[in-house]
Amino acid sequence: MSPADAAERACLAAAHPPAEAPVAPVVAVLLREVQSAHPGATVTAAAHAEAAGVAVVLVIARDGARVEARSEARTLAEACRALAPWAVTP
Repeated sequence: MSPADAAERACLAAAHPPAEAPVAPVVAVLLREVQSAHPGATVTAAAHAEAAGVAVVLVIARDGARVEARSEARTLAEACRALAPWAVTP
């Protein structure tokens, strides 16, 4: 299983059941997965529920460079799938 697949599975497990899952614990799982793939980088995540779904932003900063990944999804599961590729070591 690839690191992205493992991150997606961990995130999806935290997002179950989807209708009842709070945003913060799911984002914490995703953040942990991405941090482990980017040692030495500062990784932050922010999320908030919206009427139409959830917005999640990951920021990865290292050596003066900064990358922002954003997902605006209808469900936490969709956000997990969109952002899991960031859990791959560069």
